[in-house]
Amino acid sequence: MNQVKQFFTRYKMLALVIAIAVIWLFFSWQTDGGFLTPRNLSNLLRQMSITGILACGMVLVIISGEIDLSVGSLLGLLGGLAAILDVVYHVPLLANLSLVALCGLMIGLANGYMTAYLRIPSFIVGLGGMLAFRGILLGITGGTTIAPVSPSLVYVGQ
Repeated sequence: MNQVKQFFTRYKMLALVIAIAVIWLFFSWQTDGGFLTPRNLSNLLRQMSITGILACGMVLVIISGEIDLSVGSLLGLLGGLAAILDVVYHVPLLANLSLVALCGLMIGLANGYMTAYLRIPSFIVGLGGMLAFRGILLGITGGTTIAPVSPSLVYVGQ
């Protein structure tokens, strides 16, 4: 057991590749080979695209030694805002996406300002933001689904 631990400590990248291979083999075995089909891999990549985009931004936060717990809730709030602008106010797609991106930028700058200049710990800012963004989304939607969104917004979302 000690030799295995030393091996994984010394060869971290190789250990990661081995772990991924074991996971792939396990899921291939459990799904009778359906896991590695082009359709399933395409579906997995499509589902993980949003997480990957968010992870790119989070790398900068984590490298600086901070943490932001509000990213997922902010994503939900901005998605709800985009749906409301589309369904209720019939805002054109380009203006809709621009407004939503601007809102995200302003909220991100406010979070960064509170952490950097007001010296509020990023954990507290992120936790407060997470709860606030969920509450705001619940308040503006009333807990109901905003539908039907336009086909152009659906296309952007997919």
